[in-house]
Amino acid sequence: MNFFTEVGSKLVATLPVSTIDPLNYISEYSQDLSVTPLGFQEISKEITAKILPKSSTKKAVGCDGVSMKLLKDNSSTFAPILTHMLNLIVKHSIFPDSQKIARVRPLHKKRDKSELNDYRPVSILTATSKDH
Repeated sequence: MNFFTEVGSKLVATLPVSTIDPLNYISEYSQDLSVTPLGFQEISKEITAKILPKSSTKKAVGCDGVSMKLLKDNSSTFAPILTHMLNLIVKHSIFPDSQKIARVRPLHKKRDKSELNDYRPVSILTATSKDH
């Protein structure tokens, strides 16, 4: 299983070092606190309440044990909480470490099931971290 935990750092080691400052890719920083440097805007509870019922419940449950079905079936309760969380992320431009934790599972790609290179890692994120 170390194969999947080490493959990323091994690939990064093969990349050339960049001399370009990453901030050069971001357009002028907005002084408007409702708009972040990447142009994200805060959302309303109404938007969250509209999106939750349309979310797929077929995705795997993440490390936190919270399923999208639970969030979807209780959208009126969770919409204000999720809206507040999302708006804090947008306002501060910080994605919480707790939402970055994933379970990594090997998924067979092709050919020989005994060959580690014939598997790819799949990260299973928390329901609130996934795109919907």
